[in-house]
Formats: sequence, C-alpha cells, structure tokens
Amino acid sequence: MKKYDLVIVGAGLYGCTFARICKDNGLNPLILEQRDTIGGNCYDENIEGINVHIYGAHIFRTSDKKVYEFVSRFTNLLPYSHQVLAKYHHKYYNLPINRFTLEQIYGKDFENKHQKELDKYSNIPIHNLKDKVRNLAGNKIYKILFEGYSMKQWNKPCEDIPADTIRRIQFRDNYNNDYFSEKYEGIPDEGYTEMFYEMTRDIDIQYKFKAGKSYLDKLDCPIIYTGQIDEYYNYILGKLEYRSLKFKLEKHSKYIYQPSAVVNLTGITPRYTRIIEHKHFNQKYQNLPYTYITKEYPDDYDGTNIPFYTVNDEKNTSLYNRYLKLSKKDKNIIFVGRLGTYQYLDMNETIQLAMKDATKFVNKVKKNDK
Repeated sequence: MKKYDLVIVGAGLYGCTFARICKDNGLNPLILEQRDTIGGNCYDENIEGINVHIYGAHIFRTSDKKVYEFVSRFTNLLPYSHQVLAKYHHKYYNLPINRFTLEQIYGKDFENKHQKELDKYSNIPIHNLKDKVRNLAGNKIYKILFEGYSMKQWNKPCEDIPADTIRRIQFRDNYNNDYFSEKYEGIPDEGYTEMFYEMTRDIDIQYKFKAGKSYLDKLDCPIIYTGQIDEYYNYILGKLEYRSLKFKLEKHSKYIYQPSAVVNLTGITPRYTRIIEHKHFNQKYQNLPYTYITKEYPDDYDGTNIPFYTVNDEKNTSLYNRYLKLSKKDKNIIFVGRLGTYQYLDMNETIQLAMKDATKFVNKVKKNDK
C-alpha cells in the first residue's frame, strides 16, 4: 500500500468532507468504503432524467456561511424551499405546525380552542412520548400528527417511546409553510453523487472494502472511523440499538403525484411513513410525463440492513459510553460521525463537525512535524 497520512473508513458525508480538508492542507488520505457507491445515504441516481434520492430525501441547508461555501465548491446549489405536508385520513395538514395547521385542525377559532386543550394537559406527569406531545401540543395534534407516525417509526406504542425522543415541538405564529428556516437551502443541480465525486476527485477510494479491527490494527497511521463503534469491537459489550428503513421506488405515468416533495402519512395505516416525489427537487424535471416516488417504510435493524437512526434511550446511551471508554485504549483510531458518536446528525451538522475535526487534526499533524 502506498504511503498515506491517514485512513478514513466511510465515504459518506463526514468521511469525504474530512478527506477534502486534509487533502487541501497537504495530507494524503485514503478512504475505505464497504459499499460500491459514494456519498453514504446521500447517494442518488439519475433514473430516466430524474435524480432519485435512493435512501430518502436529503435537503442541504445551513446558516453557517463556511459550510455553504464549502459545499458550493463542488456543486451548483439550486435555490430550493422544502415543503412538507402531513396526510391523515385523506386530509392534508401543513408542516411545521403553523397558523394554517391549527386552523386545519381546530377551525377558525383555533387560538382559544388550542389554548384550552393545552391548559388541560399542562400539568400532566411526563413518562413517555404520548405524555410529552400532549403536554406540548394537546391531544388533537398528538392524534393527527404524532401518534400513528411515531408508532410506525419506532415499532412500539407511544407509551413505550421515551419522552425525550422529542425535545420540543415547533409552533410558528405565522402562515409560513417553509419546512426549514436556515439562511442557505438548496439541492445540487446534478445530484449529490456528482457532488461527492467532485469533492474527492484527487483522493484515493477503495470500494467494497470491509475494514474491520483486525485489519485496521495493523496500519501505522491515524484512522478516522465513521462506522458503528459496537460493530468495530465485535459487540464485545453488547449491541447498540438502531432503526432501519426500507424504500419502495415506483414509477407513475403522470406529471405530478402529490402536492409537495414529501408527504408524511401520520395515521397508523398505511405502513409507510412518507412518500417522496423526486420531481419536486428540480424544476428541469417538471415537463416529463412521468414521475418517480419512493415510499419509506420503518424497519427493524437486524445487522444486515442500514442503521439509519440511533435509539438514544438511557440503556443505549450507557452502553455507548462504555464503548467510548474502551476506544480510548486505541490511540490511533477516532470514532466520528453519526454512527461513530451514536447520535442523529443533520447534513449541515455533519459537514460542520467534519470541517472542525479535520482542521484540528491537520493542525495537530503540522505541530507534531515541527
């Protein structure tokens, strides 16, 4: 193997960003990727002229100018305003919850009616997700927007879902239906996959490479590991819990299938939680007389599928902290990213962390070389 200054396990958003910062500062990274594709879960494919987000909708947004400028180096970001609707019993509701939503649920006199319901649940003890949502939003909003969706997402009744799964519920005191509020928001014109290829154009990547502990222990260089920390240690302390997803792609012979890019199905049925229509992400697709949608099904994680969501309850957090303590004995490896740190991270948070961590890493290498 030729000389590399570091090895990065994972060609996802964190790994590619970290590699780019290192390469820009004179280091030579190698990326090892177990899939045969780049970009991790941001990977997309052009299918009959439409960029399809293979692993669910990915919307780039940030209020950090440095993050925006970094991403803009590798792609033309098309202006985009993400719109999401909830669908419950054949009726649509605007998200995030705003004055439109409250009027759709409570009618014209929504302020008084909603306040009465909030007062009713303001002092209830909080034991689980059901209690938390009713306390923060009332029972009607819980029933329409949260109950069925959460049960499908976590495969358990809301009474068995930890309350801190939701920290807060966003209410907008206006009629703004834009889902995000960051300063910069956009979609790569040619797709995320092309963006990642551009980001790593002069960086070595080995695909279909399963980098386990026995192999990595032999390397005489720092290792940036974006995979599962429990898997790396062969589950010696036990397995961390994750939730996975299944995706069903469908082609429909119509110009538009649904009124927004994402529609959340918030009832207990159907089994899927959302439908993504990919044509909404780019205006150049609009005249095509067909469309592609993806139905997203929550799934148990069984070790063979993709771990999308961490289950950050008390038991799993405690187990992760034990793995983190164990990892301190391995001086050459740093566990990073969503899986390495066992936390959910948005795209902008992932890029921001990778830029910060890579800059710190580069400075440390330069200091040691003096």
